[in-house]
Amino acid sequence: MSVISIHEIWKGRDADGALDDTRYVRCFRVWTNSGADDGTVVGTALAGAPWLIYPGAPHPDDPRAFCISARPNNDLGNKGWLVSVTYSTKRELGQQPQDDDIEISWDEEDFERPILKDRDGKAVLNSAGDFPDPSPMGSDSILIATIDLNVAAVPAYLRAYRKAINTDAFTIEGLTVNAKHARVRRIKMGKRRFRAAYPFREVSIELAITDNNEDDWEIRFLDAGYRRLNDGTGPIKIVNDDQTEPTAPVLLDGAGQPIVNPTPDNAVYREVGWYRLKTFVGNIPGIT
Repeated sequence: MSVISIHEIWKGRDADGALDDTRYVRCFRVWTNSGADDGTVVGTALAGAPWLIYPGAPHPDDPRAFCISARPNNDLGNKGWLVSVTYSTKRELGQQPQDDDIEISWDEEDFERPILKDRDGKAVLNSAGDFPDPSPMGSDSILIATIDLNVAAVPAYLRAYRKAINTDAFTIEGLTVNAKHARVRRIKMGKRRFRAAYPFREVSIELAITDNNEDDWEIRFLDAGYRRLNDGTGPIKIVNDDQTEPTAPVLLDGAGQPIVNPTPDNAVYREVGWYRLKTFVGNIPGIT
């Protein structure tokens, strides 16, 4: 059982030019030597030389256009097939899916957050130097860059880059992102698919990006509490001048001692190294 004849024909040939997409349709008459031959036999024959027709194959006269579909229709008895092949310039497709262009899109996401610092980077405290309870809330937003690509095998970054922030500055589509200002928000990998004989999976990587003049993704908290360090004996309770205990956490100086006359300017924040530190350049596609 096999294909015995393939001819390109004029009937059904078509083209359509638009602002963002040009399409072509080629048609082929295919004959098999057995009525048991199905579309897989026809498709396999067209994928071979000299036709080289399969999803992702370039158009013979317009290298900008790539095959996006090939549809065999058994229209003449059980051995005659009419095959319509559609090409498009909208997105370049490689013979192997992992060679397709990487696509990057941008979005912004709003969320509510406690306001711990004002626009000048000063701690938000009440007039007595204490932080308000509860903290005031405000609307904030982050920039989301989504990187879409195809992979032939499960990439190493699927697990290694979960909960990761960038150790070094990088550039994505001309945007410079300083160290620790990008966080891998989500990595999504689709089901195994095929283009012709080539298996692949679609991968989507979301990066949450903060402005370079904002705090980076390291976790910080206001240095405050009810105890202070005592020389050589460990922490002890803080007491007021009248020997009473404070009713709110007392601002500390980063060395375990209460701040004298606390103000927004001398409030201290401590940093928590929680996210994984990773090099994004050379490991996450689309980043240089």
